[in-house]
Amino acid sequence: GPDHQAVIIALSACQGSKAFQLGLQWGIGHAAGLGLVWGLLVLIYGIHHSLNQEMTIAHHLEHYAMYIIGAILLTFGAVCLACADKFFTAEWKPRAEGGCAC
Repeated sequence: GPDHQAVIIALSACQGSKAFQLGLQWGIGHAAGLGLVWGLLVLIYGIHHSLNQEMTIAHHLEHYAMYIIGAILLTFGAVCLACADKFFTAEWKPRAEGGCAC
């Protein structure tokens, strides 16, 4: 979604050809993380199903995960804005000196 695109754009800004490699690394890491979470949820569901309990843990995990993801995205945005003057001009053009290491 747009939140994923925003992170990739911010991480790869001014990186040139390294942006592809960074995006590929991020995509592989993201896919591995999703696979791990999926595996854990399947395991939790299997345990709860075998014990004839409701699947409420996944609902709690989803609820709190949304808050954690939101906090991470807000923090990421705040850090990028706080450091923006080091890498961008007032018109948001990349600064030539020192390159862009956002």
